[in-house]
Amino acid sequence: MIYIVYSNKNEILLNRIGIKEIQHYSDLKYFLPLLEQRGTVVQVEFLQDGVESVFQFAKSLGESAICIFFSEQDRDFDRLQCPKIIFPSFIPPPVWDHFHCLTSSTSKENTQNVSIITQGNIIDTNLPGFLPKYEVRLMPLERSLKASWYAIKQWKMRLGLYYLLRKKSSHFYPSELIMDGVVYTLHLRSADRPGKWKLIINDFCDTFKNTTGATLVIKAVGSLKESVKRAIFHQIKRKSISGRIILINEHLSQQQYEKLIDVTAFIINFSTDRKVGKSILEFISAGKPAISLVDNNNLLNTENSFIPSVQNKKIQSIKNQLLQSFKLFKENPKVYQKMSIAASLSTKKYCSLEVVKPEFFRWLDEIETKFINDQNS
Repeated sequence: MIYIVYSNKNEILLNRIGIKEIQHYSDLKYFLPLLEQRGTVVQVEFLQDGVESVFQFAKSLGESAICIFFSEQDRDFDRLQCPKIIFPSFIPPPVWDHFHCLTSSTSKENTQNVSIITQGNIIDTNLPGFLPKYEVRLMPLERSLKASWYAIKQWKMRLGLYYLLRKKSSHFYPSELIMDGVVYTLHLRSADRPGKWKLIINDFCDTFKNTTGATLVIKAVGSLKESVKRAIFHQIKRKSISGRIILINEHLSQQQYEKLIDVTAFIINFSTDRKVGKSILEFISAGKPAISLVDNNNLLNTENSFIPSVQNKKIQSIKNQLLQSFKLFKENPKVYQKMSIAASLSTKKYCSLEVVKPEFFRWLDEIETKFINDQNS
């Protein structure tokens, strides 16, 4: 069987990374090696020409081929003659094998300074005004005058000139984050309900109002809308806090992202669903205990997480969990290490290569059997 793998990498390469692009890119990264173990893999970046040409060539050789999509389907999807399938979301990615190595570095001594380099699209309560330095670039005067004169002579160009002269663009300087203390990381999407993250920010500020050494990192999944970023900024402005809050509203390179995982003491899971997201799986695999609103029979429990005693679908306060976890990390390194190991072991049973590979191959068996039956019918 020849597997034609389609993924649109342009959005990733140009850093126009949204939630869906990250989702598909993550799937491709983790499952491509498994596909290569099973059969011949051909990666294409152009849908109609790439997929169809490989399919027709394979067909001429008497080989079977199927296209697996690791991108959103577009208008050309249904036009393809090649058998096709969109990669499912029910199979967890085998992240444990990559991230569990970070568990060994998890300890009470994880309070040393760690440098994380960003492109500057951040909010940081340690900065004056909470925002990094930036510069506003305007069109040079000489160019503006030439463009204006040209537009006067060309009536159809006037509207374009109007928008061009109005346009201002803010360019942030790269910003280095020096992380230390007890770091809590929260993943946030623009689509997440404001009530949830607002409550968590409030709980963090109230819990550490008079306590130093705690940091809340809000890591955007994809890119947050400016309205969400402004809402977070104004909410933090209204609070009094001795701890630190950081919003990273950009994609981090793999190296910088792993630094964030390494320095994190606790990952916050504010979802009330029983399913655990991929980004949280990476942190738990690295031995980071969770602060979670709900338990999960396979992953999150009292051995590896701080979970409210009363669980329901309502938004809950996590003040007690923040206070208990901070105290444990500071005063009980052995107990914390035990929770860390338990967290990593729970994900080993759920999303290690040893567990995921048979499940992934069973799914492929079903797909290929259906394909062969369709061909013979």
